[in-house]
Amino acid sequence: MSLVAALAACGGGGGGGGDNNAPPPPPPSSGPYAITGVATYASVPSSSGGSLNYAASTDKPIRGATVQLLSGGGSVIATTITDTAGAYSVSLPTSQAVTVRVRAEIKRMGTATGDRDIQVIDNTSGNALYVLDSAAFTPTADTTTNVRAASGWGGSSSTSTRAAGPFAILDAIYSAQAKIESAAPVSLPTLKVNWSVNNKPTSPFNAASGAITTSFFTVTGGVRSLYLLGAA
Repeated sequence: MSLVAALAACGGGGGGGGDNNAPPPPPPSSGPYAITGVATYASVPSSSGGSLNYAASTDKPIRGATVQLLSGGGSVIATTITDTAGAYSVSLPTSQAVTVRVRAEIKRMGTATGDRDIQVIDNTSGNALYVLDSAAFTPTADTTTNVRAASGWGGSSSTSTRAAGPFAILDAIYSAQAKIESAAPVSLPTLKVNWSVNNKPTSPFNAASGAITTSFFTVTGGVRSLYLLGAA
């Protein structure tokens, strides 16, 4: 029997018929999807003369901050807390448009008993909490989305939002709490940190306009508040 006849007898003359037996590709995943990433802020050190040295800026993790996964309509889908490396991880049940939001607040930390609420707010904008949002995105698989708070420095002056400011303040408080808690678990009271780029050393005192006289701590009506200068 010739080679051609043998192939015909075995069905080999059909031209690649074996490909018809390949399994179909798996259907696309419908979720849930893991949304992970790292939150950082631009840390600007002081120069020997006391001014900020933007050329020496480094990125540092936003530690212990609340992270929310928001739907396109602004509803909270999931909430977590960044770890000591600024990393977070949340689960998205199904594919939809979402945004990752990092809130300038510490809800709990370490082994301390009880929760405390430490927030960095804008006293010149209705005491709004500072937040850092990612661009909106629609995952169809596990997705990594990093979020960074920039300094806003444009080379000779601030040319965009000083997003890093609130998170630099929050991180300093985080470090202070960690130092205290390394000695013993404690439950620290709620603290409102009032910071704004409009906060100036002018008087008379008017928090809504940023005239705060100087940086100071006060307790009013049981609320502990820290006011910090912020004008460039």
